[in-house]
Amino acid sequence: METLQLIVNGLMTGTILAVPAIGLTAIFAVLRFTNFALASHMTIGAFAGYVANAKLGLPVLPCLACAFLVELSFLRGREKLRPHEVFSLIQY
Repeated sequence: METLQLIVNGLMTGTILAVPAIGLTAIFAVLRFTNFALASHMTIGAFAGYVANAKLGLPVLPCLACAFLVELSFLRGREKLRPHEVFSLIQY
């Protein structure tokens, strides 16, 4: 049983490291510009998931959904506040 837990922990740790790396690579491949703001987005989503789990006592899947929804609302809010930055990146 301990071996199964070690495998699951390893897969989760690898996923946590791989997803931002894939995101940075995809952004750099398209824009030819490195956008390090991805770390702040990950931090906000991780904190929302932590609060949902530790403070509200929700299980893992609702915590993931909560983290995703908080991050999605954060991204939508930033686009509404400063759309000229998005268009200036597209023009270059």
